[in-house]
Amino acid sequence: MKKLFIVSCLLIFWGCSQKSYLYWKNDFKNKYKTDKKIGINVEVPEYLYSGKLVAKKNNKLILLKTEINQIPDDFFTGYLVDSLSVLAGDYNIKSYPWEFQNNKPQKIYIVKIKDYFIDFDNKKVVLIGKINNKNFNIIKRYKKDYLGAYKKVYDELVLKIFKDIKEEE
Repeated sequence: MKKLFIVSCLLIFWGCSQKSYLYWKNDFKNKYKTDKKIGINVEVPEYLYSGKLVAKKNNKLILLKTEINQIPDDFFTGYLVDSLSVLAGDYNIKSYPWEFQNNKPQKIYIVKIKDYFIDFDNKKVVLIGKINNKNFNIIKRYKKDYLGAYKKVYDELVLKIFKDIKEEE
């Protein structure tokens, strides 16, 4: 009985150690200052709600072992808000509508991600969607580091929104 308990514990710990989680460090540097209020809302496709990264291989979507370390909407919204807050300095950038109780922001960005996956057949990462009903399509090729390319594609989305914020000043 004692051996069975020890073996069971080892199997459980071994199974838990096999998971890898997606975590992104914010690489942007703060450069600008203003107090404009901006709301960010990100909607992700239903297939990302599995909590795992998705890849396309042989025209089929497959779930990878790498897991997103939060609810997907929260993860992608949080990273976007944090990155834009650093890039845009003193802009008051928050998740919309939840973090704006009585104060409506001057600008709201609704990001609807239609597709976000790693294409193993063509060695590229694809991010397709809309920002305030304007289509965007970001594709980045990779050699070996598809997880790095996955983040770089999302960073390009961050920069796209940041450029829009700066153009409206």
